[in-house]
Amino acid sequence: MRTALSRKEKLLKRGKVTNQSIWDKLVLKKFQEALGGNVHMIITTSAPISQEVMTFFRYGSGAYVFETYGQTETLASSMTLPLEYEGGNTGGPTASNFIKLEDVPEMGYFSKDDFGEVCMKGPSVFIGYFKNEKATQESLIDGWQHSGDIGRWLPNGALKIVDRKKHLFKLSQGEYIAPEKVETIYSQSKLVAQIFVDGHSDQNYVIALVFPEPSALKGWLRSKGYKETEDINQLLSKKEVRKSFLIELRKIGEKKDLNSLEQAKNLAFLSEPLSVENDLMSPTLKVRRGHAIKHFKSLFDSLYKEGPLV
Repeated sequence: MRTALSRKEKLLKRGKVTNQSIWDKLVLKKFQEALGGNVHMIITTSAPISQEVMTFFRYGSGAYVFETYGQTETLASSMTLPLEYEGGNTGGPTASNFIKLEDVPEMGYFSKDDFGEVCMKGPSVFIGYFKNEKATQESLIDGWQHSGDIGRWLPNGALKIVDRKKHLFKLSQGEYIAPEKVETIYSQSKLVAQIFVDGHSDQNYVIALVFPEPSALKGWLRSKGYKETEDINQLLSKKEVRKSFLIELRKIGEKKDLNSLEQAKNLAFLSEPLSVENDLMSPTLKVRRGHAIKHFKSLFDSLYKEGPLV
């Protein structure tokens, strides 16, 4: 297999994409048939694919393989060339788009260094969210769609996505916390349907708000000895239940190497999920952090008044 892929790599570097070589017929035919036997083009989108996987598909499929980058609001804004063989980037801007990188000083990214937030402009960029002028103004500035992704221009002019623009907040120790990182890790728990993490600059720890997964929550409560006849909302308001649930999340955080300041120390349960209807999520289902911070201010204040649970 390695020999076959190595020979196919040499063919691609010479500008030849084929599924008719001797290596295709002897080694790669079964893989190509598993894809349907008649694939001529493969396009990836939505999320990065490991370079090893992309390399295998480029050399093994006998098809043109394109990596693209874009959003619901922009369609494909960049795309690799047909004979790309290195991988790990999303190519240059498509013919209908302009792309620029904008400074993100709080994260140490500057366009002069070929790093920054990816912003897109062109006829394929949307004109706004339906009946939501406020969300449009937040996302679309002077015609440029701000993606929230951090990109880098490579020496060959290709775009590489390297990070996500994070909503940072500072604790009283001076430590910056990236809540989306903590949320992503805690969301790996089967008990969590949604989670929102934040903290105050005059406090020294993080707080989590959780909308639990109903079926998993019931099983967990039974395992802790609580009866199903008990009122669920009263149960979830109990300090010992919240502490026990928080300990479960912190175990996941420890396994994923969250440091002690990133780990939440108090928690409350939400009675309803974050949604477009309550204005806590954007039309593309991204949490509107500014809105959520204002919406939950009194809850955060009460949790800080209570003090840490662990």
